[in-house]
Amino acid sequence: MTGRRTSAELALKSLSRSSSRHASTSAAAAAAAPGAEPTPYLHNLLQRTDRPSYLLSHSFSQPPHRLAYLAIRSFNAELATIPESVSNDLLGKIRFGWWRDSIRALYASIEHGQAVPVSARGQPVLQALHAVLCDPALRETPTQGLLHSEHHFQALISAREDDLLSASSSHTPPTLEQMERYAERTASRLAYLELDLLGIRDPAMDEVCSHIGKARGLTTALASIPFHAHMMIPTTTTPALTSRARRLILPQEYLLAHRVVEEEVYRKGSHAEGLKDAVFDTATRANDYLISARSALRRAFGHDSSTQTTTARKRRKPPKLLDPVLMGAIPAKVFLEALERVQFDPFHPTLIQEPTGWRLTWALWKASWRGAAKTF
Repeated sequence: MTGRRTSAELALKSLSRSSSRHASTSAAAAAAAPGAEPTPYLHNLLQRTDRPSYLLSHSFSQPPHRLAYLAIRSFNAELATIPESVSNDLLGKIRFGWWRDSIRALYASIEHGQAVPVSARGQPVLQALHAVLCDPALRETPTQGLLHSEHHFQALISAREDDLLSASSSHTPPTLEQMERYAERTASRLAYLELDLLGIRDPAMDEVCSHIGKARGLTTALASIPFHAHMMIPTTTTPALTSRARRLILPQEYLLAHRVVEEEVYRKGSHAEGLKDAVFDTATRANDYLISARSALRRAFGHDSSTQTTTARKRRKPPKLLDPVLMGAIPAKVFLEALERVQFDPFHPTLIQEPTGWRLTWALWKASWRGAAKTF
């Protein structure tokens, strides 16, 4: 185990050195310079808001694919931070509306062979998306990559906006169905975009990505419990953050089954009666989706057929091209393992300070070496 940890720490240090070089350009400077290279801004944004996605970006061996992934995940990060950066729903709707119009203008400019729209020139994420959409390396795929994916971007905006509005209008925890639908509309949708950027259009892989997205969406909800309960102190505090209502992001069904009282969670944290049991049930559901993703992947490549020979099955192993998409399941897997180590206590200090630590880096490195299909 010592050797593994050493390898992981070396990999993490390597990534840290890389990130420090990219972080030298501040986010403000990048946003203020219309002609500036957008990649440092994307790196910085993901390092601050979505470290798993930042690490996963290294799994894309081709620079055009890597930039496309960074742009997609940074787009999601920009949307995800809107609720914490506005003081009321109206301002949030205006922000989401701006993104909706900007994506529409971006795709229209590509269709007519025009330069970057004026609204996108000062926004590094939109600049990166425009560069990606114009890149011949991505446009020459059989499905033309992301050129026909505007509906995915628009659907992400709608999902985030709906969540903002429902959070302020409803003061009860979501149902399991609502949580899974939201995961499908966000995390799964991002996985579909990753398939698009690789030029893959396959219903069987859509099913795999749907399961992976739901697993990742549920684990993200579990990881965010301290934040939404106002029991995790953010590095920066804004009026929007301090005025935001507390929320308990766990399925109603599990809270009722284990007699969890929401106010008790806010007062007692992990000592609230039944909380760990509700977290366990949600984690089990997320793990079930990982199992379903593995099963769907085996079916997609014929591994479940008893009539095939061993040689045929070997020929049908998932291609290396799919590894970056399949590796999207690893952050969920590593988080669930970390949650189990602390007896399903979402408020445990190690989860709040560093949910996955070096283990995520090690797991991603192992997947890139052995193949994602064998490790998630």
